[in-house]
Amino acid sequence: MSLINKEYLELQTEILKKQSSWKKAITHDLHHSELSLKNENMPLMEQIDLKVSIPKFNSWVLELMELLSEKQTSLKGEMDQLKELLKEDTLVRWVKEVIAFNEYYFTHFAKTEKVSEWIPQFLAEHAIRPYLRQLAEVYAEELTSFKQTGTCPCCGEPVRLARLEGKVGKKVLYCPRCYASWTEKRTKCSHCGVDHDEKMIYLHLENDPTMQLYVCDDCKGYVKVIDEKQAFKKEEPAILDLKTIHLDILAQEKGYGVTIEKDRVN
Repeated sequence: MSLINKEYLELQTEILKKQSSWKKAITHDLHHSELSLKNENMPLMEQIDLKVSIPKFNSWVLELMELLSEKQTSLKGEMDQLKELLKEDTLVRWVKEVIAFNEYYFTHFAKTEKVSEWIPQFLAEHAIRPYLRQLAEVYAEELTSFKQTGTCPCCGEPVRLARLEGKVGKKVLYCPRCYASWTEKRTKCSHCGVDHDEKMIYLHLENDPTMQLYVCDDCKGYVKVIDEKQAFKKEEPAILDLKTIHLDILAQEKGYGVTIEKDRVN
């Protein structure tokens, strides 16, 4: 079951291919360095000064604009309009605000420049993800020691996706934004941290044993959990997150939600 139409899924798949290619172009740009004042209770992204190449970011935004124009010709006018606005100071601001989840900035920018509200944040978000994924990869081992709950230890994205992996069904959380992954006790709430000691509430989908919702009645948080042992194939976190959006809707209909109310661009 999926509520995402075929055309949008194809668009996202093409964007993922581009992001993988872009990530290869920055493989040597990011290097691991010791954190001088490491805080294991806040996302890594808030503790480092991520150096983003504005020329590369700009070229990726332009590629995304071209792709969107090809997929939906009605967007070409807005894309041409935006191209004229992509000066260095604007791109620097886009990088800063998209990392900070500043939806208000992008909404205001779109309103001021008279373009569709979703476009600027969509472009900035997908153009920054290669950097976030490279960061998660470079610091993968260090991220396993982070202790904050509710958000990704790398980029701060609200937690919502996990897999059960291996013979014992180890619970591994995945960030669909930066692809960071980390393990957690199956009975622990990923949002408030309460260990429900074998009393976690599970919501199942009829006729689909591969998908569940782990929900917490203490904080009303939830996580979408995919049983990898029974799944047909292992999807990339971003695609898996999209394909399971019906689980988000089910959770919200039951009164559950994420602990950080930030609308994200999928």
